[in-house]
Amino acid sequence: MNNNDFLKIICKPWLDIDDIKYIANCGDSSARRIIEDIRSSVVESGKKLPPSKKIIVPTKLVLDYLSIDVNFIVETTRLLEEKGYVS
Repeated sequence: MNNNDFLKIICKPWLDIDDIKYIANCGDSSARRIIEDIRSSVVESGKKLPPSKKIIVPTKLVLDYLSIDVNFIVETTRLLEEKGYVS
């Protein structure tokens, strides 16, 4: 995965299983576990998730769950583009 592909995914407001598999570099069962953990925490906090055909969760919660530093990714991408490297 490169930084640009990663940034395209995390620009979405909601992520599905395939998105999580990609950014977490995990398999189907791990991605489903991540989604279930996030969905449970949302419900336990008294909030609701919208009904949808696909199982989705807010991108921000996925990034928090995985402890991904978006600022680091953005800055690294910017530096690589300045230097002319392909990210």
